[in-house]
Amino acid sequence: MKRRNMCTRIVIPGFLLIFCLNIAIYAASANTIYVDGDGGGGFTQIQDAINASSPGDIILINKSVQPYRENIIVNKSLIIRGNVSSHPVIDGQSTNALNISANDSIIQNLIITNCTTNGSSSILVFDPMKIIENISLENISFNNCSYGIVIKNTTNITIKFCNINNSADAGIHLCNISNGNVNNLILHNVSGKALYLENVTLINISTSKISNISRKQNINGTGIEIVFSECLDVFNNTISFCEDDGIYLNFSSNVNISKNIMTNNSYGIKLNC
Repeated sequence: MKRRNMCTRIVIPGFLLIFCLNIAIYAASANTIYVDGDGGGGFTQIQDAINASSPGDIILINKSVQPYRENIIVNKSLIIRGNVSSHPVIDGQSTNALNISANDSIIQNLIITNCTTNGSSSILVFDPMKIIENISLENISFNNCSYGIVIKNTTNITIKFCNINNSADAGIHLCNISNGNVNNLILHNVSGKALYLENVTLINISTSKISNISRKQNINGTGIEIVFSECLDVFNNTISFCEDDGIYLNFSSNVNISKNIMTNNSYGIKLNC
């Protein structure tokens, strides 16, 4: 218990200090670039706007009559924000919709669909050459995908107010992650693992609803699975109708599980130490 409290004291100020400092540096020189697929902005394609941007810029995307059919590469630090009143739709054309390899990336207010090829992700955050820092995904809906969100080798993440529906392989997969908050999610109709955490530390998972999680071949239908991880808080979540476990802890330590509601699962909490 003492070890977990030490972890908690480290994560909160560190994340806020680093993330706020980066925002302050970029704010002084940020430009706003407008995307409108129907021709009402500076660009009709999101990727073209990214290519024309500088680190720290803000890209505002309007909803268009047709989805943005793109496979987008985010390789510089940007705020990519959909119109909050009418979220634009990105069609991943069966593969990854957003590939993020830049530090200090903020993605907000989008609908992402049709990333259905086996192993594809609606959003993939990964760079094999470095540790990525400071990623925020907010208010995004994911429909009909293989994986909703996959984040690897990253520190300081926020995933909040996201909705994942009809995911064929997993809702969210976090691998080699330190420091972050995952909260206010809805994960529904997911095959396999709704939220899968592998080798993560210093993560809070809270205030989320997970339901209708089914098995896929030899992969259990699990609400939250935590593997080889430590210093986590899992609280105030509602987990129901998982074909196997509501929460499964596998070779993990210093995990605080509290105030969760779990109903109609094969098992509520399963431990493998």
